[in-house]
Amino acid sequence: MSAVSPGSPDGGRDRREITVAQLAKIAGVSAATVSKVINGYPGVAPDTRQRVEEIIHEQHYQRQERGGGPAAILEMLFLALDSLWSLEIVRGAEEVAQRHGLAVALTDLYGRYAPGHSWTAQVVSRRPVGVIAVSAQLTAAQRRQLGSRAIPLVAVDPMGEPAHQIPSVGAMNWNGGLVAARHLLELGHRRIAMINGPEGLLCCRARLDGFRAAMDATSRTPVP
Repeated sequence: MSAVSPGSPDGGRDRREITVAQLAKIAGVSAATVSKVINGYPGVAPDTRQRVEEIIHEQHYQRQERGGGPAAILEMLFLALDSLWSLEIVRGAEEVAQRHGLAVALTDLYGRYAPGHSWTAQVVSRRPVGVIAVSAQLTAAQRRQLGSRAIPLVAVDPMGEPAHQIPSVGAMNWNGGLVAARHLLELGHRRIAMINGPEGLLCCRARLDGFRAAMDATSRTPVP
């Protein structure tokens, strides 16, 4: 259990112990409430949970777990497990996980953008070696919960504006839209339509922008 403050000779940061009771005093709640938040248990009002999570994050608190390190589990969270693309990601993750002696736990959100509180509580309880979110979007509070338990998070093809503090792997959506449009233009087509996904998704906007870039470049090029 530790907090970090500036000014130490060790890389400019000084580590000091902080207790659940101290976190509770800062948050203005009981130690039992802080304990519930730390362990992902229900029974805490949303506003209170958010305030406690923010203080845990600000104080750089990390719970000292008993009984060794994290469980040999890799959590995978999918927006939807309904495509060959998703299954290929699962196969690739399982292949690597097996080499490292890890089991893979899959969660399908069936099209919901973010998981509920129960998912976060279960993950915190299991303490996996890491979480891979595939096109799913965790809330800021959920990201803080994972971070306060030192559970690494990686996003694959993230939706919306990327959270820069989270490592991510994304598809080349803009380049894909550009290459597809160029291919049709090179075949001599000029009246080209594009069927795109929801405007609120970053990947869909990127594909449309790539398509428009190819079309705009052609419109500026003199026809021989």
